Amino acid sequence: MKKFLLAALIVAVCLAGLIFGVKKLTDNAKSYERKKEEAAQADQAFKEMADRKAPETVLTPEQQLEEDIIARISAIKYQIDWISENSPPEEIIDVMHQMTHQKVRAEKKEGAIPMSHDMIAQVYQIVVNSDFERKADLLAILDQWKIGNFSSVDSDHNYLWEYQGGSSGMAYGRLSLAEEEAFIKENFKLD
Repeated sequence: MKKFLLAALIVAVCLAGLIFGVKKLTDNAKSYERKKEEAAQADQAFKEMADRKAPETVLTPEQQLEEDIIARISAIKYQIDWISENSPPEEIIDVMHQMTHQKVRAEKKEGAIPMSHDMIAQVYQIVVNSDFERKADLLAILDQWKIGNFSSVDSDHNYLWEYQGGSSGMAYGRLSLAEEEAFIKENFKLD
């Protein structure tokens, strides 16, 4: 009987050791997999951030000034809460039209909405999710604005203005950076 109890005790100790060892191995494997997954997520996040970063370019003084103006205007918290994904295209086009006023020369301008990264992104999201008849045209304009290309903003203005049946206030060029800055100071509250 003593031999049987001793054998049972040895088997129980061995089983407990085996169970403990298997549990420890399982925990270590899970910990290893979790760390491996976290490292992969960190690598992915780093790659996405690197992809988003624009290639290093040397900006001309005029381009740098325009970037500075955009950064200042982007500080304005301006919410266009009267439009949404359910808004008709006429409302979206009106917002885009008013955004161009910051950058164009025209005899008459009615309304002004900041041409900021945030505003462009808000309008872009609405147009992307729309089924507007002129969706492709609007996205082509917004795609240029998103990358800071406003070289044809006067043509963009006139496209939007004509859609709205414009009769006075056709754009005839771009504002200089100093004129744009004056327009911003006059029309938007900068903090």
